[in-house]
Amino acid sequence: GGPETLVGGGLFRWRGVTRLRFATPQALPDNTVTDIQAAPDGSIWFATRGGVARYDPGSVNAFTPADHLPGRDARGIAFDTKGVLWVGCERWGSTLGGGVWQLDGKITSVLDRTAGFEGSGVHHILRARDSAMWLSVRGVGIVRIQSGLRSSFGVDQGMLGTQVSRQFAEDLDG
Repeated sequence: GGPETLVGGGLFRWRGVTRLRFATPQALPDNTVTDIQAAPDGSIWFATRGGVARYDPGSVNAFTPADHLPGRDARGIAFDTKGVLWVGCERWGSTLGGGVWQLDGKITSVLDRTAGFEGSGVHHILRARDSAMWLSVRGVGIVRIQSGLRSSFGVDQGMLGTQVSRQFAEDLDG
């Protein structure tokens, strides 16, 4: 491996002194990379403002609305304990709302306003040690999903507002 570095013109990967550039139109759906995650199979996934991309040594496969993805503005990605990729989007196509879609070879489910999912965009996703998925949701706060159950943490639960950081982490106590 080597470090991946986000820059304005795409993404660069260094191996020693060798540099590999990922950018549009050859590889990434968009040059703005918002998140990077390693998959259980060793591939590397990128969230971009134009969709997501999967990198295996020697090839990059991009997934965009042209591939029937529900959204293009991917902001946060994470893998659950079953290896399913969760993708948080700021907006779906021409609609104003955002949500989460899950990809396991094909889109397996979508959580958006039609499914009762509130908020206007998912900016970060974290898989916790207890396998719960935590989402930073603009307009809501933080949402925890585990075993199909959703819990929201916003102003009514003691948060100062609903504009949550785009990044958060789990502490040693979980």
